[in-house]
Amino acid sequence: MRSLLQKIPGFKTRSISREITLGLIFLLILIEGTFMLLIYYQQTSFLVSELERKTENYAADLSQVLIFPIWDYDTQQISKIGSSYMENELLHELKVTDSMGNVHFYAKKNNSPEKKFFRFINLTFKGKRIGSAELSLSMDKYNDELSRLRNSIFLILCVSLIVILIATGFLLRILINKPLNILKNGIDSLAIGDYSQTLNMIQHQELAGIATRFNEMAGKIKSREILLKNEVEDRRTAQEKLKKSEARYRILFESASDAILILQNDIFIDCNHKALELFGCNRDDIIGNKPYVYSPDTQPDQKKSDTKALEKITLAISGEPQIFEWTHRKQDGTLFDAEVSLTAIELESSIYIQAIIRDISERKRTQEIMIQTEKMMSIGGLAAGMAHEINNPLAGILQNAQVIINRFSKNMEKNFLTATECETTIEAIGAYIQKRGIGHMLDSIVESGLRAAKIVDNMLSFSRKSDSQFASTDLKLLLDNTLEIAATDYDLKKKYDFRQIKIIREYDPDMPEVMCHQSQIQQVLLNILSNGAHSMAKNQSNKKKQSIFILRLKHDTDWIYIEIEDNGSGIEEDQLKHIFEPFFTTKKPKEGTGLGLSVSYFIITESHKGTLTAESDPGNGTRFIIKLPRSEK
Repeated sequence: MRSLLQKIPGFKTRSISREITLGLIFLLILIEGTFMLLIYYQQTSFLVSELERKTENYAADLSQVLIFPIWDYDTQQISKIGSSYMENELLHELKVTDSMGNVHFYAKKNNSPEKKFFRFINLTFKGKRIGSAELSLSMDKYNDELSRLRNSIFLILCVSLIVILIATGFLLRILINKPLNILKNGIDSLAIGDYSQTLNMIQHQELAGIATRFNEMAGKIKSREILLKNEVEDRRTAQEKLKKSEARYRILFESASDAILILQNDIFIDCNHKALELFGCNRDDIIGNKPYVYSPDTQPDQKKSDTKALEKITLAISGEPQIFEWTHRKQDGTLFDAEVSLTAIELESSIYIQAIIRDISERKRTQEIMIQTEKMMSIGGLAAGMAHEINNPLAGILQNAQVIINRFSKNMEKNFLTATECETTIEAIGAYIQKRGIGHMLDSIVESGLRAAKIVDNMLSFSRKSDSQFASTDLKLLLDNTLEIAATDYDLKKKYDFRQIKIIREYDPDMPEVMCHQSQIQQVLLNILSNGAHSMAKNQSNKKKQSIFILRLKHDTDWIYIEIEDNGSGIEEDQLKHIFEPFFTTKKPKEGTGLGLSVSYFIITESHKGTLTAESDPGNGTRFIIKLPRSEK
């Protein structure tokens, strides 16, 4: 009931007087309502019994008065009897029929009573059925009496409720509201700081104990307030000093260039804005978490991140500051290398750990690129030395091959003289050479020598050191030279023959030259071609599928586009976003370092201010897109 009243406007605030009044009203309604319903039920039963009795009487009278008129077929007499009965206000319907079913009288009043009582009477004379009568009596007359009874009951109930409400309100005002108002006024005075108020005017036994306790409480609060004012003043002074100190600390804390996090035991309790930027998350994501939540399951040394983190924290708490490298994970799952410093700090008798985290991913990537560059320079130097050493015997081979061809020529008189001295002719020697295929062999030697010379020239071009000055470059020629180098690369030919790969060139006919570092761009192209060829070699399970490279050169007003597309095994979506990261590779151990594409990315984006992107359809191939600024830009 209380929950129902709470929904009624004006009843949301609880009141003792109101609840007592309502309780009495509900109790009165229950008792008087039950009593009145009992009276109403008894009266209704009486009236129904009375009507049933009259119905029986009317039926008995009719059975006596209708016998002779029906026996004599006196229709006029039957109508008079029926009409006289229908004048009775209780009778609603009357029907008289003979033994053959012929109706001699039928009458029905227009009203439709809510309740009727029916009777069917068989009329007999000398033991023989001569007819029947049907009658029904209406309850409408008695309903009017019942309606007056209901109105009387409702009026009595309302008058009783009003009397009880007035009496209850008067008594509650004297017995409850007055002492409660005294108590409220005393509490209000206490709330505004007036402790001189006493509750001696309350005489009722139920509230006298409360008044006594109130007076005692007022005295104690007054004593405590004096002590509290002094303590508050001391604390205010200390807090002002603390706020100034905390403001200075917070400025230094938030303006630090490194991420700073504070741990208590092994839980983060605070961090600066740089930490939120570093991990790419909100403050609520860090506070309350453990440090290894933002770390992969294992570190590069294969130790569990949670175990290793607890070891470092324990050492720092024991007084040994820790400085170490750590692999962290951002909110989006990206891994990065960091340098972490852990230092124990004692504040307010508690030990905290200050963790300073610095992202060293760029530094490590630069170190790896420098190492890779040094390796490439060493390889380039070795290639240059080998090319120079090969050039000397190669020149001798080509020169001697040409000399041999000239010695068999018919255009030199010396050849005729020498053939005559040997008792033969130059024509016979030519016929012998032709039949034995020697001329074709010599042509093959020259052709192979020229091809080797071209390869050596490309190696020298690739290994030639530069002073970082860009040069105008024909990309068509550079791409073709790179293909020749790739076709002779030993590592590629160990597992497949690069020359069996079909090359499709789609070059814009009006391709302009581009300013670039030729050897660096050639290194990028070699890395992409090598990876594509490796992918297509793995995809050779379908022997009927031809390995294809599609090379495209395009341009617009701002950019030069180099596209290299293969039909290899492709790259899965979860791997595609990591392919330019250092040491990421999908190859088996000892088949790749994972630095080729990261170095290529650095060359294109940093050295040439371009872009390098990749698109892949797993199972169908990969396309690398290089964008370089046009020379005039």
